[in-house]
Amino acid sequence: MSDSLTLPVIHLQAANLAEGWERAVVATWERGARIATQYDKPDDPPSRDATLVLSVVDPFAEPRIHRALPGGIYDLEVYRQEVVDGIHDDWIDPEAGKWSYTYHKRLAAYRPSSSDEPINQLELIVDELAQAPHTRRAQAILWKPGTDNRGEHPPCLQRI
Repeated sequence: MSDSLTLPVIHLQAANLAEGWERAVVATWERGARIATQYDKPDDPPSRDATLVLSVVDPFAEPRIHRALPGGIYDLEVYRQEVVDGIHDDWIDPEAGKWSYTYHKRLAAYRPSSSDEPINQLELIVDELAQAPHTRRAQAILWKPGTDNRGEHPPCLQRI
């Protein structure tokens, strides 16, 4: 166990996405801080955590998907459809014990508060990158402090 709550910062560069994913997993396992999380069961080993900055030289180079990706290609496609196309947005119904949000809804119709107009962050990212491929403005957030800090299942993906 780590005596400190300071997370290591890991900088990596990879030739393609598959290499980047593998290097990120291995580096986090080898150099990440060992910490207990609020999700652990009593006999679970500590998790590994780090702040990771990954630069991919050619994100369109093959292979783009690592062959050891958990769940495989089918689950990845379902996840892609969920995030990009919103195939599970109809599952949002917290009063009925269902989901309180989806990544798609947070990305394509983000509302900082219920009175705000929805913002399509995916569209904004695409527009920014089309104008300047190396811009730092092509970002989206999924975190809602007023909701997620107190929520039982806050989003793991917090920023793109």
